[in-house]
Amino acid sequence: MAIKTSLFTGEIGNFLYRKYMSEEIDDALELQDFLNNLTAIHSFSNGYLGVFWLCAHLDNKGYLDLDSDIYADFDELIDGFIAKSDFIKYDYMHQDLGVLHYIIERRDETRLKIVLNKLLSTKINYGKFYVFEEIPEEVQPTKTKTEINTGLSHGNASILAFANICISQNLLRKEFTEMANNFIGFYSSIFETATNKAIIPNYIIQGEKSSSGKRLAWCYGDLGVLYQLLWTSILVENKSLELKMIDYWLGLAQYKVEDAKIHDACFCHGSAGIAYMFYKVYKKTNRPEFLASSKFWNQEMCTQLEHSKDTFYENEDWHENNGLLLGKTGTDFVAKTLSGEMDSDWDRCFLLS
Repeated sequence: MAIKTSLFTGEIGNFLYRKYMSEEIDDALELQDFLNNLTAIHSFSNGYLGVFWLCAHLDNKGYLDLDSDIYADFDELIDGFIAKSDFIKYDYMHQDLGVLHYIIERRDETRLKIVLNKLLSTKINYGKFYVFEEIPEEVQPTKTKTEINTGLSHGNASILAFANICISQNLLRKEFTEMANNFIGFYSSIFETATNKAIIPNYIIQGEKSSSGKRLAWCYGDLGVLYQLLWTSILVENKSLELKMIDYWLGLAQYKVEDAKIHDACFCHGSAGIAYMFYKVYKKTNRPEFLASSKFWNQEMCTQLEHSKDTFYENEDWHENNGLLLGKTGTDFVAKTLSGEMDSDWDRCFLLS
């Protein structure tokens, strides 16, 4: 039976976890199975870009020892993908920018510069700043509305995240610092002040802010965007922005379970992701309030897993799910990291380091 070679929803995410836990694995056999079952899908979440990143990441960590020939094969596919892509469909999970994970892991500034230039050629103006328009996978000929997705999982905050990652790793630092400062201006211009609304609207459609209201989640809403802005403020040494972000995060730390609008414990939009995000903010600020929030949401994750018997809520029902994004592999990563049993470099796939 063919295995599901998906980083976020298949066996590959679990392979990543087992390598971080130093389990004895037949690396050559499992990797060959993954490579033999690759699809033509380029998606980072569900396709070959996620597999390529996993190999390079684990090799860099010393958890794998890969022959240089395998990278030559990977690079040939990567070059073909870059050549044919215009990067207007930038969604890092399912579309073109997922290639950046592998390029950054390989510290390849040549390919990084090519992708950056292609991406910048697609930007649109928003006031004094530039942003990137959301283009659905199936573009309708009658589409007339300009939609700006502000979120982390599929929106402009993911591009800011890649800028943060590159600045932190000293890759094209000048270019990505300019991009980061642009996004500081853009996001600062759309902060909501009403107390009953999310701080960041999910979308801007034809210039109008659109939000589903307050919530806590890695994927959409304030957590993902405000984490990236906090990280940016530290990287570019913007102290006033850093203090503003800390103040916002202190407000998010007051949210209760009913405010978060969560159904289960998963990383994407559940308690595990919330616990982990507060842990990351604690590590960046050393503020005890954020450690307390992380512990609160970690306990909520454990309670939810116990009550649901390790099942997860999807499509209005509860299902077994061993995935990294929506299932038990993700909650296991969070539990082991918060307990100090593993380091947090795995979260690069979620744009957090």
